[in-house]
Amino acid sequence: MKKGNISIGVAIAIVVLLFAGTGIALAGTENIDDVYFYQESMVEGTGLVMVDKDINTAPWNPAHNLETSLHIHGCGDYEVDQVLKVVVVKSYRTPSGKFKRDVSQSIDYCEDAEMTFKPVALTSGSMTLIDDESSVKWKEDLCIKNYQINTAMRAKYTDADYIKKTIVSNVTCVEPYELDEDTKDLPPCDDYKETGVHGYGIAKMDILSTVSGASHIGVVVKDRDPHITMIRVSEDYIGNFTIEKNMKVKINKPPKSTPDNGTWLPCPFGPTGLPSEFYEGDC
Repeated sequence: MKKGNISIGVAIAIVVLLFAGTGIALAGTENIDDVYFYQESMVEGTGLVMVDKDINTAPWNPAHNLETSLHIHGCGDYEVDQVLKVVVVKSYRTPSGKFKRDVSQSIDYCEDAEMTFKPVALTSGSMTLIDDESSVKWKEDLCIKNYQINTAMRAKYTDADYIKKTIVSNVTCVEPYELDEDTKDLPPCDDYKETGVHGYGIAKMDILSTVSGASHIGVVVKDRDPHITMIRVSEDYIGNFTIEKNMKVKINKPPKSTPDNGTWLPCPFGPTGLPSEFYEGDC
């Protein structure tokens, strides 16, 4: 990664995020004032890093929720470019003004980062905040969840002396819709007549990383019954590895599909069966 500059691949990914919006290809008027959040970050330095980002689009309704969580903790040299974009469109109106419905939500995350561990000594007045003996190695945990299609993905790094990576993730849901009741009897040539359109849910993560430490990549896709697992991928690498992964789950939602009812979805974890604590010790 070039100092102070976003790499070409990440710059392209960021442009895609900016113009992708919610992925809606319908003609009409979108009201994106419901929820819109955008953050672009560029950080470079040496010391202690603790970053926590937890995004939920519908925490009041778990079955409709999209989630992206990022946690970074470590000591040493840190250089990162990040773009985070959240869009929730709760209403959509066609030119006729007759249609209004839930449409879509999405969380896009893009990160280009390089982290190198080294003991760091920092003090504030007479208090030692970080010393050579208590410095901890790098940890990063990115987990995305799409409750509407019961899918979760994870990229996790622990006890790392070095991490260099590019990650682009997306969770999206576009709601299906049916022909409006008021227009079913209109002639076929009516300009504002709509037909039923399928919706879909997406969970997507692309990873390119070089790591000296422990790495975990996981995917889980649950059935509508959360006790049934349709797909589970768990990969762990300890040592020096270059990892490239392109993962995507897309599930269609017919216009007359039954309501989403998922309420519990774990981040994929390793073969031990229990996720380890993220923060350990002092830095």
